[in-house]
Amino acid sequence: MKIGILGTYPRDEVVTPHRDMAVSGIYPAQKTPPRNGSPVYSSMDAFMADSDVLFIARDAPSVYEITKEGVKATRHLFFEFPFILSQDQLAHLYGLSAESRSLVQLNQSLLHHPLYEAVKQEVAPGQVVVRIDSPTHYQTPESMQGLIFEVASMLKDVVGSGVRSFTTHVIQTPAESLVPGSYQLNLAFDNGCHALMLVNHLTEKESFGVEFFQEGTHYELDMLKGEALNYERARAKSRRLKKAAPDYSQLTNKAFHDFLVSINQSRLPLTINEQGETAYNLARSLIQDIHYKRRLFS
Repeated sequence: MKIGILGTYPRDEVVTPHRDMAVSGIYPAQKTPPRNGSPVYSSMDAFMADSDVLFIARDAPSVYEITKEGVKATRHLFFEFPFILSQDQLAHLYGLSAESRSLVQLNQSLLHHPLYEAVKQEVAPGQVVVRIDSPTHYQTPESMQGLIFEVASMLKDVVGSGVRSFTTHVIQTPAESLVPGSYQLNLAFDNGCHALMLVNHLTEKESFGVEFFQEGTHYELDMLKGEALNYERARAKSRRLKKAAPDYSQLTNKAFHDFLVSINQSRLPLTINEQGETAYNLARSLIQDIHYKRRLFS
């Protein structure tokens, strides 16, 4: 399987050495040659012809035009950042992919966190609480978009139900601030589950906690430390779990590698495109409502 990199080659290797996978090259030519020695294409047609899967970097040029051609040529796509395209552009791309049977994967790195993977099969929550405290991270509109998309992806994955309604609330900060000082998202799902996401930038510490509540048991995950606590009421007993806590780039690489392996083994669900689009549309709706509340109360 040949992987083409559209845009700047990521900081870390995106393809773990594997006899069935290799980076075919990078397009377009860059000022600084890639340190891994990958070929650089000057022709988009040649780049496309030599690639089975495209990794779309967040700084990729002419993304919409190139990815349309990629889908028409039955290439599979992996987007490093979900909001490279507008909502209408992505919807059109999904429509084209339904005809060509191409897979369009948006980077949902949080789903590949080892701690989440370890408990996912045990969890069927009736309530989810996500709390993120961060004095430095997620302080740009782009990083806030990415964070909300990641959490929306996790909620859609673990709850497995449509969203009936949602509300947002923001705490304002000075006008020059790019994101709210804190914001809260409340979601009600069709199956009765409720979720709360609180992001707090008015703090000195970093934390990323996720809690799942369900009948008879409670899971508490610390995504930064890679530690989880599970309490079972019937046994009146807790068990602890420890996993690696990779950084964002490592999770992106893992998400992409798992995507490649699944394609190679033909074991990706047919609904992968629909799942990504659903999470994307939910995240965009939440983000738009946050911006609306900021303007309304400014």
